[in-house]
Amino acid sequence: QLRAANERLRAGEADARKLAMIAARTDNAVVLTDSTGRIEWVNAGFTRITGWRLDEVAGRTPGSVLQGPGTDRRTVERIRARIARGEGFTEELLNYGRDGRSYWLAIEVQPMRGDDGVVTGFMAIERDITSERAARDRLEMQFDVSQVLLEGGAPGEALPRVLAAICARGGWKGGRAWCFGPEGTRVLAEWGAVDDASAG
Repeated sequence: QLRAANERLRAGEADARKLAMIAARTDNAVVLTDSTGRIEWVNAGFTRITGWRLDEVAGRTPGSVLQGPGTDRRTVERIRARIARGEGFTEELLNYGRDGRSYWLAIEVQPMRGDDGVVTGFMAIERDITSERAARDRLEMQFDVSQVLLEGGAPGEALPRVLAAICARGGWKGGRAWCFGPEGTRVLAEWGAVDDASAG
């Protein structure tokens, strides 16, 4: 029995080393937390994406470190509810790095359970999807503008609706369309709340 136990222990240590090597080399962020969602370990991918080291975030929740003004509160509430119930989940979330840069993550979280079935912690795999989101947003914006143009109408009537579609997808409060010509510039259309300081 002792020999069998030692063999299981060695096999477990070998598996742990393999998992540690995979976690260290993946470009994705890997985060291990306790049962309340507080960080216990992160891999090098986490540091590359966020700029934060383990010694700076240990004992804190990922949200307290990474969320910011643009993070969707409804998504955060869903995540908190799933963690409180000990459930796994997948989400897309806007986070912020240590330098203030915003980025999108695709997050998959699974609970880790002991032999008794009780949740002992959570493992999160986080993939940076900022470029994918930007490409998807551009396609959706193009589709919205195409729909407006297909509805027809005079160019002067369609332009404010085009601006509205672009601003809605971009999360902007307003927009202004300019015409640049030999005689200078002039405004062709405006939509929403536009001031001279922020108009583009």
